[in-house]
Amino acid sequence: MVSFFKTPIFILIIFLYLNEKVICSINENQNENDTISQNVNQHENINQNVNDNDNIEQLKSMIGNDELHKNLTILEKLILESLEKDKLKYPLLKQGTEQLIDISKFNKKNITDADDETYIIPTVQSTFHDIVKYEHLIKEQSIEIYNSDISDKIKKKIFIVRTLKTIKLMLIPLNSYKQNNDLKSALEELNNESSPIGDHGTFFRKLLTHVRTIKENEDIENKGETLILGDNKIDVMNSNDFFFTTNSNVKFMENLDDITNQYGLGLINHLGPHLIALGHFTVLKLALKNYKNYFEAKSIKFFSWQKILEFSMSDRFKVLDMMCNHESVYYSEKKRRKTYLKVDRSSTSMECNILEYLLHYFNKYQLEIIKTTQDTDFDLHGMMEHKYIKDYFFSFMCNDPKECIIYHTNQFKKEANEENTFPEQEEPNREISAYNLYLNYYYFMKRYSSYGVKKTLYVHLLNLTGLLNYDTRSYVTSLYLPGYYNAVEMSFTEEKEFSKLFESLIQCK
Repeated sequence: MVSFFKTPIFILIIFLYLNEKVICSINENQNENDTISQNVNQHENINQNVNDNDNIEQLKSMIGNDELHKNLTILEKLILESLEKDKLKYPLLKQGTEQLIDISKFNKKNITDADDETYIIPTVQSTFHDIVKYEHLIKEQSIEIYNSDISDKIKKKIFIVRTLKTIKLMLIPLNSYKQNNDLKSALEELNNESSPIGDHGTFFRKLLTHVRTIKENEDIENKGETLILGDNKIDVMNSNDFFFTTNSNVKFMENLDDITNQYGLGLINHLGPHLIALGHFTVLKLALKNYKNYFEAKSIKFFSWQKILEFSMSDRFKVLDMMCNHESVYYSEKKRRKTYLKVDRSSTSMECNILEYLLHYFNKYQLEIIKTTQDTDFDLHGMMEHKYIKDYFFSFMCNDPKECIIYHTNQFKKEANEENTFPEQEEPNREISAYNLYLNYYYFMKRYSSYGVKKTLYVHLLNLTGLLNYDTRSYVTSLYLPGYYNAVEMSFTEEKEFSKLFESLIQCK
């Protein structure tokens, strides 16, 4: 449970060091003797691959994409339905609740076993900020009633609400572009919601002046605490035991939101360490910051986050170099971590450093999850073409490269005895796509928390095959699939087999 209430201050500290330290690693098994000529050919292949998709089309694929909009709204409705039917009937409508949220944006439902109590659920009309306040209420009341018997229910509910919050944020530029047909306006509208600090240059000049003033003030005893918390220090001192995770005060949560916004890290605070979601919004922030170069002068290449993930692990970094450091593109005849720090990055934007960090972790996730298949009945290879990874996975699960619903296959079912709510079939159902949003969300909500290591691996592999092959449904499904950061983070801090990391991951779900 701790991971869901963890203070964003720790995330803030991580990203404050991004400019100084970015550990950049790609496939450890990649041959260091690759020739420069091979890399030049790869670089030319990237250029050829994107010739048909200019910068504006790449941006439209993120904020003017009807398919993405449709899938996000489908998942939004599925989440709203599941919140209404959730066994954990929280948050309750209490005295003072209507002062905290705009109750007109929520539905009120009576609890069957206690008609005098009412719980609230969000609606399609609820905004991003409505969901932020709703999340605060859930955390407040969940902390107060927490016990081990309902721990899993609380964790799942908070995770799903965070996903809903992410969807609301992703829909802002999509809805704006639908209404106004203006790309820059859509980016600005998103930026106003996710980064409410105005002009970054002016903001950070004022921030540096403030830091200097605090440091030079001899009357301030604890300068570090004052710099971060400011006037909110008293609220922290009144906390039950100085752990942010146990403070159920909504005002305190709002103060933490304000602090992260002040340091330009509100987005990270709201999304958590989710590789796909953070990458999506960071690319959009970069698009707005360099709008003139990307979309007017078109002097620098631009790629959507989904498109970047479609490239191979090494090519993703080359694509990032095109976007962020176009005048000094270099090739990976050596490992990325050895070449990255040799380049002067003093003028590199924070967004580019964050994307480097996210790509490194996604590559690590992809490589390690594929390595894990060595301990199963089938063995994928990290350097396989993405289409072949997909075909090989379905051949193993479905006895045919053609897609099937993996949850219905004998290969999936044999891992554990569980109730099957679908009729028995001699052959896997191939009429419904393996990436179907309804089906995958159903199994996630009903079964995922009970899956063992292999089933968890299969679910992650299913979604990974979609991400690597530019399937928008997988891109959307990834928003609620947990484990990207947790498993990879542990692989850096402890020398363990990845199967052991997945066992730990199951405890984090």
